[in-house]
Amino acid sequence: MSLKTTIYKATVNIADMDRHFYYDATLTLARYHSEIPQRMILRLLAWICHADERLVFTKGLSVEDEPNIW
Repeated sequence: MSLKTTIYKATVNIADMDRHFYYDATLTLARYHSEIPQRMILRLLAWICHADERLVFTKGLSVEDEPNIW
């Protein structure tokens, strides 16, 4: 039997005064059974550091030739 993914919700408020970028987002993250929690948090932090309205999470571990965020 396959282990299921765990779904997490994150509410993020970004205020980047250097870029004059202000954004509120509600994100849905999936943590696969083989992924450690630190990697999932790192994906979230990468999204926050490069935040843009067009930036989205991809399928991640399930697709090898695709980046984690696009």
